[in-house]
Parts: sequence; C-alpha cells; structure tokens
Amino acid sequence: MQSLEADQSDDDGGADDDTADETKDNRNIAQDGLAQQLNEQELLQLKADLPGSEYVRRVAANNAAFSLKTKFAKEKYLARKQKKYVRLVALRYASLH
Repeated sequence: MQSLEADQSDDDGGADDDTADETKDNRNIAQDGLAQQLNEQELLQLKADLPGSEYVRRVAANNAAFSLKTKFAKEKYLARKQKKYVRLVALRYASLH
C-alpha cells in the first residue's frame, strides 16, 4: 500500500519529520465530520469514476485534517479507507483435492 505521506515527503526534498511527529498528537483535531472538503455528491461521483486506490488518495487529499495528523494516524486512516474501498478478488479453480 502506497501512502500519501510518502508522496508528500518527496515534495519537501525528502525531509524526515519523525522528530516533529514525536511531539505532535491528534488531540486538537476536531472530529466533527467537517474536515472533508468534498460534498456527498462529489464523493459518489469520484467513487463511480475512479478505481479504489485513486479514490482513497483523492479523499485523503481533500481532507483538511489529514495534514494535521501524526504519521501513525495517517497510515491508519489510509489503511481503513483502503480496506473499505479497495476490492481485491482472488479467483480460484475448483478442484477435487
């Protein structure tokens, strides 16, 4: 799973923000559901038009609180969204053994 965090670290020259992350926490991030900048209609349209992994990336990119989260919280958020929206199918042949 490719994380959005890895994409963003490339933009700032690959600076390692682990030390800043140690002092940062998620206490001050509002959990009121207003952080998502896309409305319901836009989300439904994206879900219909994009594959699951791209949809997750766009939802995270349009979440105002995402950049405020710790590295662990970002990975957890992306994993939860991947599990919900990315479908993996394994086809297996029937066998007698």
